[in-house]
Amino acid sequence: MNNKEQLDQELLTELKSILETNPEAIDFMALYNDYIHQVDDIIDENGSYREVLKMSSLASAVFTTPFWAKYGSQLLLTEQLINIQYKDSVEWESSSEDWMREDAKCLSHAGYNMMFAILLLLRGRDVAARLSSRWRERAHRIHREHKENITNENVAAMAAKSFNPLCRFCLNRIADTQSKTYQKCLDGSVICTDCVEKSSFNPLNHEASK
Repeated sequence: MNNKEQLDQELLTELKSILETNPEAIDFMALYNDYIHQVDDIIDENGSYREVLKMSSLASAVFTTPFWAKYGSQLLLTEQLINIQYKDSVEWESSSEDWMREDAKCLSHAGYNMMFAILLLLRGRDVAARLSSRWRERAHRIHREHKENITNENVAAMAAKSFNPLCRFCLNRIADTQSKTYQKCLDGSVICTDCVEKSSFNPLNHEASK
């Protein structure tokens, strides 16, 4: 178990212990977490209609739970503030200002405010304040690791691309040497499928001219 996994386990265990006598609160937060992550996935990945319908279904489930029926009038303001803060984070992510793009990551942690509001409501300020900084640290670590993973993937992709061969006819780089988008000549050069199909050229019988 790495440090992040250990931190996650410690936080979840502590949260469940604090709300042990309010299991409906834990159930609500788990469902709400699924809901806001679905919203985030749709925005980040231009979600399909199936994902939109899933999000709609989750919203219906979240806002008809017994916990929301009991405390919804007190938590509605928090929900609306989360909505607005997340909207700001999405807009700032594409800003030309470096500080906005950086701060957008912190703003996107808006969903945690629902958990803090529930802790304030059920256990008071001291308990909420004790947990808030550690949960925000967790969110920061997740975002940082995600950013590092994306950076590493981009570097790997660029490195792989730099070794992809060029079509000897059109001089375009072969996008994926693992797929059947090219044919290899006897001399080791390659011809993309498009160029092969546009002519009667047979790369298997071709040797480079001296």
